[in-house]
Amino acid sequence: MPPSASHRAAAGEPRIKACIANTLVVDCGEAARAGLKGLHNAQMIDLLFSILMRLSPAARWWFQHSQWTLGIRKPHEWPDAYTSFTLKGLESHFRNPRLFLFSEDDIVDAAASTSTIVVGLLDFILSLPCERSVHLFQRREGASSHCQMGGLSYAHAVIFRWLDQTICGKVCHVPSDPTAQQAFVEIFKKYGGEKGAKKAQEVLQHARLI
Repeated sequence: MPPSASHRAAAGEPRIKACIANTLVVDCGEAARAGLKGLHNAQMIDLLFSILMRLSPAARWWFQHSQWTLGIRKPHEWPDAYTSFTLKGLESHFRNPRLFLFSEDDIVDAAASTSTIVVGLLDFILSLPCERSVHLFQRREGASSHCQMGGLSYAHAVIFRWLDQTICGKVCHVPSDPTAQQAFVEIFKKYGGEKGAKKAQEVLQHARLI
């Protein structure tokens, strides 16, 4: 299912005590349309994606998985099928604690490589009324790929430590990384420009960097 589906569910279900975005995509339809780079012709989209699926096992799996979960038949149907899964308009319903995970080599892919959508991720976090935490997995830590593939042990340590603190109230003493804040700002500057850097600094003022 789209990565925003669990957050839509949590927004309307008070029994869910905490939720983790790994990675955050606010509007899957918008991201999919941005990935098309202005291409609107349905036949051309289907043709180009059929070629891509022959070359990329990941693209082939993603489309076949979406056929099953979203009920689409052709690649050009993808963006519209995602439209109803947007998180926009639900901000006021986000009441339980949220952890937003970002991976250095995955941010631009998840946001369909547009600076506007990258900045929009930070705007969305800033708009929420709930307790917010953020974490950036950096390349030097070996967990910078999508969903931290190749570095799951490190990712699980971060995730379960946050869950212990948030749900169980445990106190975990972890040495702080003095470079983490700067790294967070720099990665959003890289993909979101000066506006991305400014928004990242605002996020760090309102969210806990773990």
